[in-house]
Amino acid sequence: MNPELYHTIEVNTLRVGEVNRALRMQVDVGGKGINVASCLADFGITSAVTGQIGRDNAAQFETLFHAKGIDNRCFYLDGLTRINTKLVDVASGETTDINMPGPTLAPDAIETLLDRLLTRISGLGRPGRWVVSSDSRTPWCRAGCRH
Repeated sequence: MNPELYHTIEVNTLRVGEVNRALRMQVDVGGKGINVASCLADFGITSAVTGQIGRDNAAQFETLFHAKGIDNRCFYLDGLTRINTKLVDVASGETTDINMPGPTLAPDAIETLLDRLLTRISGLGRPGRWVVSSDSRTPWCRAGCRH
């Protein structure tokens, strides 16, 4: 439900409070559900993904989905999909994560999203198909909706 872009930056020795020159940088599409679908695709298993992605950086997700044959059933929101930054200190081997929050939705928006999600899941095929729900934050549980 909460895809992300992983922005990984490697530095030789991280110096907090100073200017650091990066050795390398990369951006990867991710999120628990997308990672599962990507691995399934690597083994030739077809899958579909859903979640909330921002229109402003949706192309990176769409490129991965197309390349791996993943059925894109995502919901598009205004703005950016969250970008989480990983600072890798090559000298020490330590990684510092800076994770941005995902979109905050009102309870009625969560209710609408879940209704749409259940409709899309029910349209995936025959009974007996697998569904993986892999959001560690489950905002709808805190919102008190009926699902």
